[in-house]
Amino acid sequence: MKYRRSIVILVTMVVCLGIGLPVYGSYPVRFTDTAGRQVEIDKTPQRVVSLVPTITEMIMRLGAADRVVGITYHSVLPPACAGKNIVGGFL
Repeated sequence: MKYRRSIVILVTMVVCLGIGLPVYGSYPVRFTDTAGRQVEIDKTPQRVVSLVPTITEMIMRLGAADRVVGITYHSVLPPACAGKNIVGGFL
């Protein structure tokens, strides 16, 4: 009896946690930016510009170095950064 009750509680929790969550991976994605404009992205982004060195390192470690097309001149640690377009830096 106690085992059955635990299973029922667990299943109920899992169902409740999943209700109302957005579906990730489906496009188009629509959102409002900080300027109040409506933005719609029709398909999965294929390229990225990283403006923060630590984020650049994370992208490289995730194996997505081929998608990075621009970095700041502060992003020098990952060897995969060699040859990427430099888009600036603020220091």
